[in-house]
Amino acid sequence: MNPLKWFVNLWKPETDNSAGVGPFRLGPEYDWMQIVWNIHDYDYGESDPRVTPETPVPETRRSESDWGAFHRLYLIASKEPDPIRRCQMAMQICKIWPIARRGGLYFWG
Repeated sequence: MNPLKWFVNLWKPETDNSAGVGPFRLGPEYDWMQIVWNIHDYDYGESDPRVTPETPVPETRRSESDWGAFHRLYLIASKEPDPIRRCQMAMQICKIWPIARRGGLYFWG
């Protein structure tokens, strides 16, 4: 068993489908990202990390799911009219997206 999954299962399941897992849940300052991470979770769950010469390329690879999340976060941030807030959102993307990119394989699959 994956020790990280075991650790996360010590916490109650989320009731509000908020972004993150267990103690790694995002705080309210990241609420603007929730819709993107909900889409990412679904997309990631439907994707396939294995691409080998023997298997056909799946419709969606996990790397594509991660790229889609980054792109959606960028699109939302780019629509923010306040340039200071837009920069804050960009810094949040730069902080959270790499964690999701690296950590995803530990929670799924």
